[in-house]
Amino acid sequence: MSFCIRPDAYNAHPSFYPTRMPPNHQTILWLTSEQTGKTFPVAQFSADTDLVTMGWVSLTSVERPDIVVTAMTASELANAMTDTAGYLQLEARINKLLHRTDLVSCWLVAVEEPVYDVDIATLSFQQFRKIEKAPRLMYRDIYSPHTCATVSRQVSRRQFERQGGTIRVV
Repeated sequence: MSFCIRPDAYNAHPSFYPTRMPPNHQTILWLTSEQTGKTFPVAQFSADTDLVTMGWVSLTSVERPDIVVTAMTASELANAMTDTAGYLQLEARINKLLHRTDLVSCWLVAVEEPVYDVDIATLSFQQFRKIEKAPRLMYRDIYSPHTCATVSRQVSRRQFERQGGTIRVV
């Protein structure tokens, strides 16, 4: 089942969207471009429910390890539900707001389910847990937007900042 926030939902219910504070973004994922081999960071959001993280986006500089965390407007979110237009509108708005041109949003494009040598439907939960594999998450590549990037490692926000990275909330 899918749903879409009406563009006027924020005006009608300001407490519903967006949340006042960004969701937890203490984990930084380093993604590797499948096209160029370059790596870039994105903030990984986490919360108890999807509602808390919905509409929050991580933008990354194509020039340096710099992350901007921000919330989509209601119209950007509505457009993002149907295609990539909402993300592109967000990029334009934030770059203009910050007088920049280097920030690009990165979103989940696809999930590749793992392949197993056995029929996992026949396994008990305990047996499955022993052989469980994580799915392969594929994100939009900020260097080559029509290709994907995959997670190569993850670090804490503190480690990211110690290594010279910057992150801010707008």
